[in-house]
Amino acid sequence: MPIPLMHQPAILKVITGHDGYGAPITTNTNIVCRFKIRAQTVRTLEGDTIVSHAFVSLKEAVKPTDILNYQGSDLPYFQNKDFPILGLMKTIPDLSGQIKWYQVVI
Repeated sequence: MPIPLMHQPAILKVITGHDGYGAPITTNTNIVCRFKIRAQTVRTLEGDTIVSHAFVSLKEAVKPTDILNYQGSDLPYFQNKDFPILGLMKTIPDLSGQIKWYQVVI
């Protein structure tokens, strides 16, 4: 399976803890990814059935507690909003078995 074009900028926010008020403390990383808007009921790798708003392909390892903030201008609804990662859809390995990219739902 070919790697999708990943040219859309985003910020990956990895939650590292919570402050005294319960707000998440995050480590932010600028990444490039591919947003594909599609509302669909899907089953994650963990076996959960959820309704997704979009599929996101990215190279960074993520988990369902992380947050994506889309920075591109081509999707106005998603721009500068935090979207929690609802689940991991699939991992795509290269020929050596190393995971090349991840597809998640938000």
